[in-house]
Amino acid sequence: MSKLIHYTMISGIIAVCASPANAATLYNTPSYSPPSTAPFGEALRPTITPVSDLAPPTWSGFYIGANAGGAWASSDVANIAAIPTRFPTDPSILQIGSGALSSTVGGFIGGVQGGYNFQFPNGLVAGVEVDFQGVTGKSAGNQSLALPDAYLPGVTEIGSLTAAKQLDNLGTVRGRLGYAVTPGVLAYGTAGLAYGHASFSTTSSGVAYVPGLAILAGAFSGASYSDTRTGWTAGAGFEWMTFPNWSVKAEYLYYDLGSVTKIMPYYNTLTGFNTPGVAQSTAHFAGSVARFGVSYHFNNALVAAPPLMAKY
Repeated sequence: MSKLIHYTMISGIIAVCASPANAATLYNTPSYSPPSTAPFGEALRPTITPVSDLAPPTWSGFYIGANAGGAWASSDVANIAAIPTRFPTDPSILQIGSGALSSTVGGFIGGVQGGYNFQFPNGLVAGVEVDFQGVTGKSAGNQSLALPDAYLPGVTEIGSLTAAKQLDNLGTVRGRLGYAVTPGVLAYGTAGLAYGHASFSTTSSGVAYVPGLAILAGAFSGASYSDTRTGWTAGAGFEWMTFPNWSVKAEYLYYDLGSVTKIMPYYNTLTGFNTPGVAQSTAHFAGSVARFGVSYHFNNALVAAPPLMAKY
């Protein structure tokens, strides 16, 4: 009987200790609770930041950058006109000493730009931009003409004209007004002041001779110009936000720095004295620029979307 009582007491102690509540009390630990079970698939569903919570791009602020492209003149290299200072004048001499010398030679243009934009809530963007570029390439032209002398039978007049024109650099100070077609795409027009160092040179020469015999007379005139000029420019372009703080643009500009006229007398190539006439040389400095540019914006212009992090 004593053994039966002993076994019964041991079984009761084991049952009490095996109970979760009594076990927690025994070891002074929190009561156990099984993990909650989420519906199938909920545990793997990521938490993604809504697009509406991301800051939209803004064009407001300062920027600097660089550009490169091509430039070409849209006017003749130079116009040369022989002008008599004594009458009557042989029309054949005037004709061989006059002409419009043209050329389609273009060149490379590249430099830097900087500016400031302000974006209005309705999407309009207003700003100012300054830039300065070096320009390569020279436009050149020539003309040769032979005509019979209008007054002297058997005498032939031969004339030769040359001209060269160059724009060494080009800078602008322009206003810009555009519209953000999308938060990251800006279409704009631009206009303002243009300036640059321009130069040109011309020569006009002619001889009168009897074929197979001798040269009877000759004349020469030359002109040159080199200085900084100012004018205007206008154009349009598109600009795209790309990486954070960076944008790229494609732009067209037309510039006009005005005309220069130089008048130089003709010199007799046989005697060295002036002849009764002058050469008037006129060059017009105008042309087009097509270029691409890249700019860095100091205002965190493009807020990049954060990576999509899933929370499990």
